[in-house]
Amino acid sequence: MKQMTVVRWFLLLLLVGVIACKNSPTDPRLRPAALVGGQPVYLSAVEKYFESNLIEDDSTYDLPPEAMDQVKSRLLDALVEERMLYVEAERREIHVTDREVEAYLDMGGGEASDDLEERASQEIEARQRLMVQKLQEQVIREQDPPSEGEVVDFAAEHGDRLLPAQPLELRALQLESLKQAKRIHNDIRRKRITFNEAALVHDPSPGQALPLQMSWDSLSSELREALKDLKPGQISEPLELHGSIYLFQVGTWLKDPADQDVELLRRAKLELESIRRRDALDALVASLRKQSDVRIKTENLPFTYTPADLEGPDVR
Repeated sequence: MKQMTVVRWFLLLLLVGVIACKNSPTDPRLRPAALVGGQPVYLSAVEKYFESNLIEDDSTYDLPPEAMDQVKSRLLDALVEERMLYVEAERREIHVTDREVEAYLDMGGGEASDDLEERASQEIEARQRLMVQKLQEQVIREQDPPSEGEVVDFAAEHGDRLLPAQPLELRALQLESLKQAKRIHNDIRRKRITFNEAALVHDPSPGQALPLQMSWDSLSSELREALKDLKPGQISEPLELHGSIYLFQVGTWLKDPADQDVELLRRAKLELESIRRRDALDALVASLRKQSDVRIKTENLPFTYTPADLEGPDVR
């Protein structure tokens, strides 16, 4: 009996030793790449973040080492920022339900991992990201909407950019020949196909036929002549420009000054709201960075870290 007890103690000590070796700080992946408020961001998390966000295509491989180090430095900054926001979300007691986590993982596509440890890691990461999203939404909701006067002033200052003179929405479909353009033009006029359908089949560069906001004054005299009598939704006759054949479709055309004023104010309000949301989130990150005592542990990084600016994280 005593012999069995000794064997059990030996096995227990052996198991503890194996676990200790597995989690030994000598493992580079378990070394801190950064400290956020005294809490480590391990190199293993950094490597996983790089795998998810660093697109390694041919252009990436062509980057010189110094440029790649800068790319990785900014990605590390982004991970540190996410960690700061997560800590703040915890402080504010922002909660995420299990159902929200499941829905988030389902929306991400792909199959759930059969490995229980990997699945648990995915759920933890999803919960953290959802908490950060809820924190950002909370900060945005706290912002007062721009007043009518502020919108008017912003529109007056940026009107030329927000709404060019005589604005119109225009789509262009480039075709291989005049004969093909005439056939497609007739099919659209007879409602056999729509302009969208023609673009899906014949657009040489997917996305090229998307609507563009144009200024009437910026168009060539030849194109203005072809479009001047068209109503929204109508298409032009086949037109040759710079050696290529096109069909044009007119979208929204704001000729009425009153309509232009309404549209200008709408665009001004949307952009002003977007600017304020971005400024509020930037201010939150700047405030958290001062409070969190962020330190980059450069001696543990497999690349040369380069700070983004003089007010970036402490580098040690």
